[in-house]
Amino acid sequence: MAVATRLLASEAGKLAGVGAGVGVATQGVGDVLRGKRGSLGEYAGSAIGGAAGVAAALAGKPHYVGAVSGGISAGVQDLLDQGVRSQQDLVRLAGRVRSGAVDGNVALLPGLGVMRGIDRLAPKKKGKIGEMLARQRTRLRGESVEQGPPRQYLRGGGYTVPDHRVRTAAGIGIVEAKFGASHAKKGLSRAQTRARTQYGDLYRVDHFLPRDFMAGASVPVGSILHQFRQGNRSDRPVKKGK
Repeated sequence: MAVATRLLASEAGKLAGVGAGVGVATQGVGDVLRGKRGSLGEYAGSAIGGAAGVAAALAGKPHYVGAVSGGISAGVQDLLDQGVRSQQDLVRLAGRVRSGAVDGNVALLPGLGVMRGIDRLAPKKKGKIGEMLARQRTRLRGESVEQGPPRQYLRGGGYTVPDHRVRTAAGIGIVEAKFGASHAKKGLSRAQTRARTQYGDLYRVDHFLPRDFMAGASVPVGSILHQFRQGNRSDRPVKKGK
């Protein structure tokens, strides 16, 4: 929605940190399943790849999350474990990035399945999902959910029913949560529009889409797919003397 409250830089940074954590976790899961211990380069690559996947999602490219996560992870892992000392090494590195991106892109398939499954939910269930995500966003922003009366009465008469209230540095604000593509056309109701005008920055509109779930599912899937398709970096020879 055009009126949706944009992410703060701090929110984007925290989400990237979550992506990095997911990358490290999937590397650990992969190591356990293979019965081998990954190198520090592998874990660093998985962390950077996870963060890069989140960055792709936040840039509005959810379909490329798996490819970005897999490609960046593979490239960083190869760079840290193998190094680049010649043109041949650069060619090898480029091949690793390309292969990781192709393998990670397979994550698009389960991601699409998740997205379509959520998109088929009943409107009431979608509304509950939107409310849940809005509360999580409040916590991500370092704010607290506040209790209050169900209705928020407006100047000039009428009222709106906020999804939750939030304590911010500027005071008590109210949050309206939306989920689904249809809201981009519907926009806010008259009462919600009046509330937004009346409360200004203290009125937050959180709009989530099914593709957000596709992007979220693609980060761990893209990270772990390239591990199994390309093999463990620590199985490969490293620099001389190491």
